[in-house]
Amino acid sequence: MQSFMKLLNEMPLDKITVKEIVDDCGVNRNTFYYYFKDVYMLLEEFFQEESEKALKEINAGEPWQDCFIRAMSFAFQNKKATYNVYNSVSRDQFDRYLMSVANELMYRAVSYEARDISISKADVEMISKFFACALSGYTLAWAADGMKEDPKEQLNRAAELFSGSIRSVLLANAEHEGEKGGAVSGTS
Repeated sequence: MQSFMKLLNEMPLDKITVKEIVDDCGVNRNTFYYYFKDVYMLLEEFFQEESEKALKEINAGEPWQDCFIRAMSFAFQNKKATYNVYNSVSRDQFDRYLMSVANELMYRAVSYEARDISISKADVEMISKFFACALSGYTLAWAADGMKEDPKEQLNRAAELFSGSIRSVLLANAEHEGEKGGAVSGTS
């Protein structure tokens, strides 16, 4: 995977071959094929491992932008590799990674904010997905724009602009549900 990331920082994903990977890391082709069917399976495994690692590091109550910055650190530190994946036929793997992390991160953030609010689990999930889509879409727009801005500054600025918005949406929803008589006691 280290050789793959090195090559991905040097050339587009579609140009990387198994031969280049095994030559770079000094193993034979059979070793590669023992673990991976092809380069795209290696990319999928890389994103799976990054996703699991990122989600293990999320702490309840920690600001969502700090968690997301940590989760996306490989993308921010390897802008060329990220750009090469983003502009490849395997972009969907990057999209899935991004949504997976954003969904879990925002679910935890929304659930934490909803701990003392009367709201249904279904509404917590819907609000979480809304914010996850916004976060994911914002990150994809950053990639589409060539990743020029510092992502940490941009995410922190977004957090400032939307400060309190998760809680405001939860409270508005709880009030609306309370008027209808459908709210469920707080979630965790």
